[in-house]
Amino acid sequence: MTTEKMKELLSAKDEKITIEYKSCTNEISESVYETVSSFSNRYGGWIIMGVCDGGIPIGVNRNAVKDMKRNFVSQLNNTNKMSPTLYLPIEEFEYEGKILLWTYVTPTSTVIRCAGRVYDRNNEGDFDITDSPIQMENMYARKTGAFSENKLFPYATEDDLHMELMPTVRRLIENKNAQHEWLKMTDHEIMISAGLYEKNLVTGEEGYNLAAIMLFGKDDVIRSCVSGYVTDAIYRVENMDRYDDRLQVSTNLIESYDRLMEFIAKHTSDKFCLINNVSTSIRDVIAREVVSNILVHRDFSSAYPKNPLIANFFTALGRSDTIGSGVKNLYKYTPIYSGGGNPELYEADVFRITIPLTKEATRQVKMETELTEREQLIYNMISENQKISVENIAAKLDVTRRTVLRDVQEIKKKVFLLYDKKEALWKLK
Repeated sequence: MTTEKMKELLSAKDEKITIEYKSCTNEISESVYETVSSFSNRYGGWIIMGVCDGGIPIGVNRNAVKDMKRNFVSQLNNTNKMSPTLYLPIEEFEYEGKILLWTYVTPTSTVIRCAGRVYDRNNEGDFDITDSPIQMENMYARKTGAFSENKLFPYATEDDLHMELMPTVRRLIENKNAQHEWLKMTDHEIMISAGLYEKNLVTGEEGYNLAAIMLFGKDDVIRSCVSGYVTDAIYRVENMDRYDDRLQVSTNLIESYDRLMEFIAKHTSDKFCLINNVSTSIRDVIAREVVSNILVHRDFSSAYPKNPLIANFFTALGRSDTIGSGVKNLYKYTPIYSGGGNPELYEADVFRITIPLTKEATRQVKMETELTEREQLIYNMISENQKISVENIAAKLDVTRRTVLRDVQEIKKKVFLLYDKKEALWKLK
């Protein structure tokens, strides 16, 4: 937020369909959450607290800011208050000597309820349309037409999903927010709260939606629902007409994220710097933003996220940030990583993010991942016979068993290699 932008928002004088002023000074009023619902259900918009009608700033009590911010986040994650739950950052901003609180509400692909009621937005403000069948039907029709991720698959069951990923999901959520409401819920309750299992109140149809299938679906289920879905990662160095390495990922988004991050780590060197007094991998920060954007926002025909449910889920896992934050991270950390170069973002028929790399970055990682001559021989032997023993390898190379074991440890640092003692079998990718 800049002073110019805040001035622009306050100069509206009268609240509009995408701007709402709230005179909250010591606590967040109930009407704020009604506006969150209405903005989510319409076009999104700005909520600015500490401002009277007409855009006149009166400020928020400085001593109440911390509690107000904490309560706002807590209520958005309270299933009794908001359903599905939401994650929205709330920021403070000093304007003309006064503290204002602001948040930007993104439009959602599913209907958002506040305390069990559904609100819509027009130029006159927030309106409760829960008891209006025609307006409710229009809202569902509008959201179904604008977003594909909430398309219901009523015959999909838990057997079609990798629900064994839930422990990983809980761990990631806990790492980001140990107080998150989802940590107290069952797996199915999380799916409902995240908007991944829903009921269409107009048709009565209920079940898992496309967002759930893309996040957790088994590969064959994803192919059935989204034919042709694949994320193609290509590594090129000098010759742009060919590739040096390639990874095609067509699995669920949670596992796709890990595979794409591994692919980037395999071909780029790392660099660390202090962020909030913690030594942090700049490469991983940049890669996280690139990968999460590629996976979450598959359709860039709109200025808004095309898949808000998936985006909110990735945010809860700590794998993406809210609108604007990710782009800020790219512009902040890319120059540090690439020696001054800036990222380039293109939005056209194909969305493209370009992160400049130095030759030293790829040369260093090549040295770190390239097998020595003997290591390559060992790897080839294992590839040809995955039941070969360390003793046989040592005999063929005329070296000691200890030498082979040491080489195997080095190989494991560079490529995927695992020995299953129970099956007496080597495993390679």
